[in-house]
Amino acid sequence: MVPRLSLSHPLAVMDRMEQGRKSNVIRIQGGIIYLPAEKESINTVRTEWQAMKSQADQAMRVGDFVLGELRYKKALVTALPVEGKESSAVAQLLQDLGDCSMRQNNKGEAARYYKRCLDIQQKRLGPEHQFLDPVINNLASIAQEAGDLAEARNLYSRLLQIRTRVLPSTNSDYKEAVMNLKSLKKGARAEKRLTRIGKP
Repeated sequence: MVPRLSLSHPLAVMDRMEQGRKSNVIRIQGGIIYLPAEKESINTVRTEWQAMKSQADQAMRVGDFVLGELRYKKALVTALPVEGKESSAVAQLLQDLGDCSMRQNNKGEAARYYKRCLDIQQKRLGPEHQFLDPVINNLASIAQEAGDLAEARNLYSRLLQIRTRVLPSTNSDYKEAVMNLKSLKKGARAEKRLTRIGKP
């Protein structure tokens, strides 16, 4: 029988695991507990986190974002020991949690998940892989809304580089990236003019 998981914040759990370690840790409660790495136990845990993710996906489809978040968190903490903290499975769950936080208008929490997801995915896939597109786009949007225009410009520039490689110039997503970047640059120029006017 697989022990119950604590409800520790999944990012805190990740921080407590050794860098890149893949093990059969299946409970973190007052310390990290390791159990024998038996194939049957690992398969059981893998089946459990995948079922939790399916439940979360279903909750999101019907608009129950609170339940979705809870299920994604449980799935992530369950998946970490058997998949490894830098696996594609963990990155996907982090992206799911970011999306869930966005739907609940919790942009700060969403950014934390997206940044951790991006760290994993760019190490695995490279800095300009098309799979990074949605995470970079969301981080750029969050930065822009928060008033961090320099960060937003950097992210939108990176997004445009990705979309230039994989999309035709007639594609709506490509055009959107171009317009977002132009809008930010125009705003930055206007801000500089106002700053110059305001100087004595």
